[in-house]
Amino acid sequence: MRRTLGIVCALTVWFVSAASQESTVATLDPVEPQSGKTVVITYNSGSPRAAIKNVEQMIAEIMVLGEADPIVLEPVMKKSGMIWKGSFVVPQNGAQLILYRFRSGELLDDNSENTWKALVTGSDGHPVRGAYLARATALQYPNLRGFKSQKDTEAASANIDAELQLYPDNYRAQFLRWQMMGRAVTSPEGASTIRAELDPLYIKHAADQEAVAQLLSWYDRIGERRKADSIRTIFIAADPKGKVAEAAQENLIYQERDPATRVRLIEEFLQAFPQKGSALDNMHMQLFAFATRANDYAKAEAVLASMEHPSGQMYNSLAWPLIEKGENLEQAVVWAKKGVDLLDPTDLSQKPGSSTTADWKQNTTFGRGMVLDTYGFGLMKLGKDAEAERAFDEALRLTEYQDPEINQHAVECLIQGKKFQKAAEVSLASITKGKANSALMDLYAKAYGAVHGSDKGLQQSIESAQQAAQKALADKVASERVNTPAPAFSLKSLDGSTVALSDLRGKIVVVDFWATWCGPCIQSFPYLQKVYEKYKNDGDIVILAVNTWENKTGKDLEEHVKDFMTKNKYTFPVLYDQGFVDRFGVEGIPTKFIIDQQGMIQFKDVGFGGGEEMMQKMDMQFELLRKSSL
Repeated sequence: MRRTLGIVCALTVWFVSAASQESTVATLDPVEPQSGKTVVITYNSGSPRAAIKNVEQMIAEIMVLGEADPIVLEPVMKKSGMIWKGSFVVPQNGAQLILYRFRSGELLDDNSENTWKALVTGSDGHPVRGAYLARATALQYPNLRGFKSQKDTEAASANIDAELQLYPDNYRAQFLRWQMMGRAVTSPEGASTIRAELDPLYIKHAADQEAVAQLLSWYDRIGERRKADSIRTIFIAADPKGKVAEAAQENLIYQERDPATRVRLIEEFLQAFPQKGSALDNMHMQLFAFATRANDYAKAEAVLASMEHPSGQMYNSLAWPLIEKGENLEQAVVWAKKGVDLLDPTDLSQKPGSSTTADWKQNTTFGRGMVLDTYGFGLMKLGKDAEAERAFDEALRLTEYQDPEINQHAVECLIQGKKFQKAAEVSLASITKGKANSALMDLYAKAYGAVHGSDKGLQQSIESAQQAAQKALADKVASERVNTPAPAFSLKSLDGSTVALSDLRGKIVVVDFWATWCGPCIQSFPYLQKVYEKYKNDGDIVILAVNTWENKTGKDLEEHVKDFMTKNKYTFPVLYDQGFVDRFGVEGIPTKFIIDQQGMIQFKDVGFGGGEEMMQKMDMQFELLRKSSL
């Protein structure tokens, strides 16, 4: 008992300390909000830590997490001197945690990507059931629908402890702790740890089918499938329509790889176990996706027609494969047009309650641009050049020339319509933005020649545009410096040696987290190989690809990664991760960190947006860090 009380005291000190630091910029009154009660939210623009100053308008963006789907509130703030105030009522949706940040136009203050948080409390003054668990989730998975937090596994674990101390029967808290083990749950040590905790949980919750269904999935994950199937058989025989039977049927869907068979299983599942809300939406999206993969476009269209709020992007997914192949173009163009119409950033009635207005508008605007590209490409193939040109004009405006393929299609359309001057202008704008692929460069040469009668001056115009793109990229790189300490690591490499970050002090170190199943990682690797070849004899730069999040362990993992590298003829150094992906705060892969000569992370790049830009950016990052060390 004394040990437990000690944990609570430590937690309390940590929470109060964090709150006192945050209060200099943003506060809630009361600090312990309750469902159904009014809360006053305050922002101090005079604080040195405030990111928004000297503005005339501001809103708070509040996400309420609870037992139901998240709810976003956006109260308007009113200014008095340097202080802004607004108010909102905490929704009665089983609210557990409040995330909040502030926006004024393009300016966003989310506490340096560590969104402010408040636990929802009950009438007894204690955090409600699930509140600590919700905060643990936010700290462990630090991007909840755009509301970002600094990943802190230690603090997440402390919040799980607090949840279980207040609500020892909340088995979901234990599930989160196991999930935080990552791929280690399948290791002998991880499985043994979970098994010792799993059996007592099953005994305790055996009367709750919803809990049992989830507990059985954990038995499956740790290799106790025979035991899990035995228990399932008993429950399903006693209650064929219960939660255990439902979970078993749903699991069959996820195991099936054949698209047509999966469509049939989803339809059978929905008939046997009717869904509603987000669960129904998820099943409809799966049904649509696999009907499309099975080339059953009639069924896919029927799914969209049955949905209360079909997505314009889903219509795009329906239309694009046909337009790309030049098949059934008339129908595909009709579907693309439906997608365009659904993605209207001016129609706020389409915004879901779980999204902020700014995020929804941004996503909808770019999404509309993508579907307009599909629509325009289809029209172009139908020979409707004038309509296609209008579609591409809007697509370019909405995407701001940031997608090389859209830029290419727009130029192709203009050249097909013999509008060479405009084609040259769009091409040059794309090159200047740094968003031109090789096909577009060829199209520019064709358009330039048609306008000028020869290619005289072509190379000079390309070089001038590329210089402008490089300057813009250099400015962007310079503005993206992070300057945070890199977690120290010592990891086994592909060749059996051990690589420690501390031994690389004085060098620029690239740490690129990846997995063999990760599509964007695989796309990026030919370019990473080129960068490695360029710098492998440079004593100042070290490139390390850290393999993580694989489904294999031990010798199986090592052989799997070696086979992947050998097959693809990659020669850059590879390390095997041991949980450092969490310590680096990685949310998704690939994620690349550039660490300077003093062991500080200076750049973080998430995802893969194109090989040429990636290589140029890395060159600039290296050069900037070289100069900084002089």
